[in-house]
Amino acid sequence: EEEKEANNNNSNNNNRKKKTGGQKKSGRALPIALIPRVLIPRQHDVEYSVYSWNDFFLFLWRDASTPNYTVLLSPTASFFDVPPPAFSSSPSVSPPFLHVLLAHRDDVSLESLSLSATHLAVLQRSEGLPKVFVYDLHKIFSSSNPSNPSNPVPSFPSLSEHLQAVEIPFDSPTYSLDGSMTGDYDSPLLRLHFTSLTCPATVIDVDLRDPLTRREVKRQQPVRGGFDPRDYVSKRVWATAADGTKVPISLVHRRRTETEGREGRDQGEGEEKREGEREATRQRREGLQREREERLREEKKVDHHPHPHGNTSNLDSSSCLYDEEELFMTPVSPRLDGSDPLLLEGYGAYQISNDPYFSSDRLSLLDRGVIFAIAHVRGGGEMGRRWYEQGKFGFKTNTFTDFAACAEHLIQLGYTSRERLAIEGRSAGGMLIGWMINERPDLFKAALMGVGFVDCLTTMLDDSIPLTAIETEEWGDPLKVEDVYHFMKGYSPVDNIKRQAAPWVLATMGLHDPRVGYWEPAKFIAKLRLMRTNGDEHIVAAAAEMEAAKKTTKAMTKTNNKSDAESNNERIQNEINVIAAALGAPPSQPDLAIAEVARNVNPNSLVIQKCEMGAGHFSVTGRFDRLKEAAFEYAFLFKALGLGGGGVEGGGLREGA
Repeated sequence: EEEKEANNNNSNNNNRKKKTGGQKKSGRALPIALIPRVLIPRQHDVEYSVYSWNDFFLFLWRDASTPNYTVLLSPTASFFDVPPPAFSSSPSVSPPFLHVLLAHRDDVSLESLSLSATHLAVLQRSEGLPKVFVYDLHKIFSSSNPSNPSNPVPSFPSLSEHLQAVEIPFDSPTYSLDGSMTGDYDSPLLRLHFTSLTCPATVIDVDLRDPLTRREVKRQQPVRGGFDPRDYVSKRVWATAADGTKVPISLVHRRRTETEGREGRDQGEGEEKREGEREATRQRREGLQREREERLREEKKVDHHPHPHGNTSNLDSSSCLYDEEELFMTPVSPRLDGSDPLLLEGYGAYQISNDPYFSSDRLSLLDRGVIFAIAHVRGGGEMGRRWYEQGKFGFKTNTFTDFAACAEHLIQLGYTSRERLAIEGRSAGGMLIGWMINERPDLFKAALMGVGFVDCLTTMLDDSIPLTAIETEEWGDPLKVEDVYHFMKGYSPVDNIKRQAAPWVLATMGLHDPRVGYWEPAKFIAKLRLMRTNGDEHIVAAAAEMEAAKKTTKAMTKTNNKSDAESNNERIQNEINVIAAALGAPPSQPDLAIAEVARNVNPNSLVIQKCEMGAGHFSVTGRFDRLKEAAFEYAFLFKALGLGGGGVEGGGLREGA
């Protein structure tokens, strides 16, 4: 207020000086509190974020001794009463005036903090799942040291005794969760963003004055097509890696009735009975919805609190925040005889948590009986900082062997088999897929590799690439450290392609990708085609050349260059005859043979690369182009896994598909 008044006075003085031709205004020093300063100097292997609360700073702090973060607290006066030069000369990693508010734990990783006038919300991870805990700071500090109100910070040994956390529960076995305070500083509302393999993206407001009962669903992503989350089941299983480490796996499949569980997908006998069961299911759902609405109306008459699972009057019957006792379909697991197809996804890099999320595209797979699973391998952040560090630098191969262990575990449990398993990964996850293609092709039938970082050694040896310098923090520096060079060469997918049979592979890339050059997956696919023992690359190459020649001839005809067009036509005819002979087609029908190349050349193993000429690292833009890309990838999976329906009949593409 004083500064504002001073500015107003200066403004008035300036106006008067302009009118009277007075002297130019002189500068005025800023108050000391407005001078930017470094709170704690930058130090190696120390990371911290600062949050302001009343007269305190809270630090989310990580160093070598606290890899999963701790929360430290200090009065703001501890910083502004000390001149800035005193900090730069201090060798201490954790200054002595920082008090521990939340201690470090090996089994819990702190992700972020959010503060209001009275509450602290902590987003943390344990056992691979994100969780939110709420602390009432007003109660803590009002009762911590009443005898000395000038020093409200409890002493170090007793500080944790005052912390009473309330966890905001979610019943889903696997999910994604994020959130922060919303509204002004005095607002008691915590806004959460929740999604899972069976629940669309949902925004939930929690009143922290009563966080266990005051919850309201503000919005949920609409899903068209009659989607009901109760038709799907998500669960979590644990695989054991080669070194004994437990690796979590999230998976989802469509829920089946007892009849469907016994009879599978047989569309013959029993169809009429199943239709009757489905009609009874729909009627039961409608009845349960009416009961929920009636119960909500009764609750509103006696209590102003929102429904514990949200304002269900704003949602239709597809809301995924339902009571477990309302599930009426008998949950039947997959057949567990290895006959179900399964798509296993992996990433494992940069401490990025590959949390489960909802995808409406994925319903196309689930409704056809495909199980979807995510392997939360080391290198990601799902299990804390040490989980990440065990999957980088000289421990990078843990990422790959963890993924292989997850695939083996799912096969052992009977969820799928080698002939029905497909794997998927993008970017750094594409490196994982490349390693699997080279080292464990016996485990799976097909692979989707998106913008794969598969020529990692060559890229990391080129320091002219802008990203290479910062990527040394993840992979090491093979240009300067010989051991790093040899270690990376041992797992780099392009450098380790073997002479062996290859699975089905679809590699996608973007011409304008600034992170992973399109030439990396292109090199991998070219070398894989030459090295694999179950390919017919000479036929594929001839077909590709013929198609290019056709386009060239068409262009020549448009420019009236008839002589060149005739010469080109003759060359094309020779190519057609070569391909027709290779396919064993009669010379009288070479064009018919050419038309079958894309579908029939080595139907037991296709290795395809697809480059989007207008895309970058995150694929095509636009809703419909993304849907087309997903449809292309799913069609590839259907053909590889021998699934019917959706553009595939009897394992082969339909005419024109």
